[in-house]
Amino acid sequence: MKSRKWLAYGLKLLGQRDYTWNELSFRLEKKGAGAEDRKEVRQYLLEKGYLREEQLVSQLVEQQLKRGRGLLYIKNLLERRKVEKEVISQVIGNFDYEAELSAARDYLERCRRKCQKDFSELRLRSRGFSAWTIERLREHYRDQEKFRN
Repeated sequence: MKSRKWLAYGLKLLGQRDYTWNELSFRLEKKGAGAEDRKEVRQYLLEKGYLREEQLVSQLVEQQLKRGRGLLYIKNLLERRKVEKEVISQVIGNFDYEAELSAARDYLERCRRKCQKDFSELRLRSRGFSAWTIERLREHYRDQEKFRN
């Protein structure tokens, strides 16, 4: 392989954190790697199993849900991480809205304990939660208010 320099750089980057191929390719190109060099590096990394985009995407989705962020935030994050549009469409198509609803409830519970504030649609929207999730939570809190009175 004549692209040893670029392969070493790519491996160094992957040693620090996971990258999508598009992110890694962008970094290589920025450093001066040509198209042929990037192609060789990609082929090698795929053969050795160092590029695991599907695993990376599923980890990002799970991680963001645990942090109290919703589908729209996750979609924007994947776009910023230069994930292919087909993969993003697949994530949206297979998205677990019940998991998002659970993440939103957990987030609101943490907020309630921390700052004694109740349901806030604006807060949920700013965290990227979908309209479906916000509507379910609105109904839930409306029912709780009726029950209290």
